Amino acid sequence: MKMVANHEVFMRRALDLALRGLGKVSPNPLVGAVLVHEGKIISEGYHSCFGGPHAEVNALQGIDHEPTLEQSTLYVSLEPCNHFGKTPPCTSLIIKKRIPRVVIACEDPNPIVAGKGIQTLKEAGIEIVKGVLEKEAKEVNRRFWVNQLEQRPYLILKWAETTDGFVAERDHMPIKISSELSDRLSHRWRTEEDALLVGRKTVESDNPSLTARHLTGRHPAVVIIDPYLKLTPGYRLFNAQRKVFIINHRKELHLEQLHYLLVPDHADFLQLAMHRLYKEAGTGSIIIEGGPNTLNRFIHSNLFDEFKIIRSIQKIGTGLPAPFLPKGNFQQVKWGTDEILFGKRH
Repeated sequence: MKMVANHEVFMRRALDLALRGLGKVSPNPLVGAVLVHEGKIISEGYHSCFGGPHAEVNALQGIDHEPTLEQSTLYVSLEPCNHFGKTPPCTSLIIKKRIPRVVIACEDPNPIVAGKGIQTLKEAGIEIVKGVLEKEAKEVNRRFWVNQLEQRPYLILKWAETTDGFVAERDHMPIKISSELSDRLSHRWRTEEDALLVGRKTVESDNPSLTARHLTGRHPAVVIIDPYLKLTPGYRLFNAQRKVFIINHRKELHLEQLHYLLVPDHADFLQLAMHRLYKEAGTGSIIIEGGPNTLNRFIHSNLFDEFKIIRSIQKIGTGLPAPFLPKGNFQQVKWGTDEILFGKRH
């Protein structure tokens, strides 16, 4: 039992390290690795940028003392890869370093890996322990799991509403709802995902920039649902120095930063659009910040994975109703004068 407890301690550290790559490695998974010798961590690493060295490489880099390595255990939050991608296979490095034991939280759902990395290590005589904090590891990589199993981005619904359930004035004119503290939190969320999605009416009424300007970090790409191309090029988003995708029924056109994606008009319109964004643009996650019409379309299609709602203390009495979510298990957190509601699709 003591060994299991130690496994969990070191794996938890690997999971904490993995989260440092959030917003930087998509559509790759978040991975952390810890090298342990005689009960102490002697090196650690995580996957820090897309196309860069994997967690195992960063953890083993510069460790060449063979007696130490041959008595060490490597903890990895996801099965090591066994194929050439943008980097060589991690299994080859582990074998080369003569690591005798590898503890893995969970297998990789990517069919290219899917148990093959573990099998390669076993065939090299390496002891494998798997399933340590598996549930927690899958939660850390919930975006990657949706990507691999459903071939679409991980989708997060997000909006701010008054305490009496409105998101704007009746004429769609925007009002200030969330606090400055909540705005900063919202911008942090933006840095963690690949893209933001809004509908045509949000662009027309708000003319938003959809940046993470309150924080340092990348500005996510933008997705606009504009089926009949009614928007004109004068809006801020059309001049953004980042990729903008216009989902529409009229034309397919790819310019330097502006991409018009033609998606047929039928019942699976949103599903097809999300599939294209993942397969062709590598979009691993999207925050849907559109108005209630856009948000309700995703809700009615049951096409979302989690939601984040900022609820303020103010009341306006009448206005544009907030989207409606079926009752479920909401987690509520007090955030300054506001309240944040978190939850997942059931």
